[in-house]
Amino acid sequence: MAEPANAGVSPTIVSQEPAQALTKAVSGNPRILIVEDAELVLMDIVHVIRALGWEVVGPAARLADALKLAQEATFDAALVGNNLDG
Repeated sequence: MAEPANAGVSPTIVSQEPAQALTKAVSGNPRILIVEDAELVLMDIVHVIRALGWEVVGPAARLADALKLAQEATFDAALVGNNLDG
């Protein structure tokens, strides 16, 4: 059986603390739009994002709400669920 092309290749670590590096790169208070319709997943995401020092915009559970927030709010990043219900 042939070995995969990437066998023996180690991933490159860019930063030991990627969350801190990311928050330092954004000027002012970083804000993130969160779009997620699964409540338990959303609760975990919001908890982690706030613990990292980001301000949560939304969250939105539906596409229409997310689009409205995207047009009206200012934010530095967005985290969008991939299987929204509506």
